[in-house]
Amino acid sequence: MSETPEPMKNRFDIFIAYASTDRLFALNLWHALSPHCTVFLDSKFLKPGDNWAEEIREAQQQSLITAILVSSRTDLSFYQKEEIAIAIDLVRDGMRLHRAIPVIRGAVDKTALPYGIRQLQAIHCRKGKVKEVAEEILRVLSDLREEPDFLSRVAAAGAASVSAEVVIRPSWAPAKSALDKKGRALEELNTAHLRSLFYRALHEKLDGRVRPFALALVDIDDQSRINEKFGSEAGDHIINVVHAMVKEWAKGKACGRLGADSFYLFIEDLSTDSPLQRMRDFCSAVENHNWDSIANGLHVSCTVGIAIWRQGENASTLVRRSIEGVRKGKFAGGNQARSGPLFSNLEGDFPQDWS
Repeated sequence: MSETPEPMKNRFDIFIAYASTDRLFALNLWHALSPHCTVFLDSKFLKPGDNWAEEIREAQQQSLITAILVSSRTDLSFYQKEEIAIAIDLVRDGMRLHRAIPVIRGAVDKTALPYGIRQLQAIHCRKGKVKEVAEEILRVLSDLREEPDFLSRVAAAGAASVSAEVVIRPSWAPAKSALDKKGRALEELNTAHLRSLFYRALHEKLDGRVRPFALALVDIDDQSRINEKFGSEAGDHIINVVHAMVKEWAKGKACGRLGADSFYLFIEDLSTDSPLQRMRDFCSAVENHNWDSIANGLHVSCTVGIAIWRQGENASTLVRRSIEGVRKGKFAGGNQARSGPLFSNLEGDFPQDWS
């Protein structure tokens, strides 16, 4: 089998869309793919009491590839037609990197297929060849997430030179200067990779968890304005300094980047001092750093959102509450740490306009 690609999207690499008559093949495909990447199959991820329609829609929107299992019964499946419609919308959305791959099983009249997938290059599955189908899908995934290759293709197409670390900014931050469509696609690619690493760390943290911990999301204030005034090289140096401070404050626990100028860290010890006070101290440390050593007159601050995990809480809810803490801090002027609410009314793991 081809070399194992690492997960790319913030939750899933591959979403399997199938009709009920193809359930066994879908399960076998999930088993073939899942050792190599993160794959959503409803029967493996939905739990009793879940709003399945909402969960499935969100999972597909947060996947890099939709694998559409096509058989003679596909056009009769109402729910799969809904998933196909979502996949086509994602493919057509210039702000997203999404690939829809039909997997055709048996003799299928293409004219009877749902509109939108007829013109897509398909994988034709010979009887019982699940492994071959998985290899083809993994090759597409590997191509999508092969960053150096993607960068070279962008450059060859004449796109503006964009750093590999450029990502789409959070919704609370000022807009970046305009990038062309390929530049935005590159931002999406790198955002996806960072989100994947974050969710992997978070799900590992929640696996069998009993003791509470805190999730802190950190965003540098006014990074776009800083770049405009002091230049992108100074901006990059600021990001590296703040990243190093995040690692120091994490005290050896998991931490990392969520975007070009946003970060996360987990706070395990809730007994010695409150996470909120600890991150207030972090904001003070950032503000009081010797920024003049980088550029005269430079001032840097951060805003932090915090949420303490409650037993039984899922990753999505925890992230939403932390984001709302950041939003509260930004609305109040930035340069502060705020706790998120006990409950959040945000939709999705990240707000729509975050990515």
